[in-house]
Amino acid sequence: MASSQVPGGLSEDVTISFCWSTHIKDDAVGPAIFGWITEALAKGVLRCKPDPEVVGRGLGAVQQAMERMERGVSATKLVVEIP
Repeated sequence: MASSQVPGGLSEDVTISFCWSTHIKDDAVGPAIFGWITEALAKGVLRCKPDPEVVGRGLGAVQQAMERMERGVSATKLVVEIP
């Protein structure tokens, strides 16, 4: 790799590559990350934050959720449960 392509003056022996996030599940990183996340969530070591605000259930609640979002939310996870 030409030194003009190496960001921040990194050493020439640094390999730079590109990875689509959707490909991670299919390479060596995926099982390590997703296996750990699943276990950590189950054990309570990792928690989803902020807590979700359940707006309603079913497709009929989607409009209500959109209106709630339009009024403004901050650091809020709006959820429409699918029965």
